[in-house]
Amino acid sequence: MPAVSGTTLLGESFGSADYTGKIVVVNFWNYDCPPCRQEQPVLQADWASLRSKGVSFVGVMFVGGVPAWPGDQAAARAYLQQFGVTYPVLVDDHSSIARSFAIQGIPTTVIADGNGQLRFRVLGRVRSGQLEQLINELG
Repeated sequence: MPAVSGTTLLGESFGSADYTGKIVVVNFWNYDCPPCRQEQPVLQADWASLRSKGVSFVGVMFVGGVPAWPGDQAAARAYLQQFGVTYPVLVDDHSSIARSFAIQGIPTTVIADGNGQLRFRVLGRVRSGQLEQLINELG
């Protein structure tokens, strides 16, 4: 899995120490993306149930690309508050994280196993129960 690190939208540090040895769910999104808004309650519910099983979540706000997704951090924080998001969220201002994961569009969710191997990629919005099923397949 490519490295994911930086300062979260809430000003906290996030890096490999937060996910090394854990199953990691990385969700690429933007506050101006309608399917991202549809999946957000599902992601938050999954985080609430899966973190006790040692699963790490991180959101990555996708900025730029085609179409040009906006990067207003105040709007992004309002989005997180609106949806009650409690997992860490980074801003990918220069799309470097997205490029390292070969992200073609949003929403996209990537799951890596505890050894850091990319195992699953969900293109489009995550459906209820989908992440839990994929994580259970990792055993």
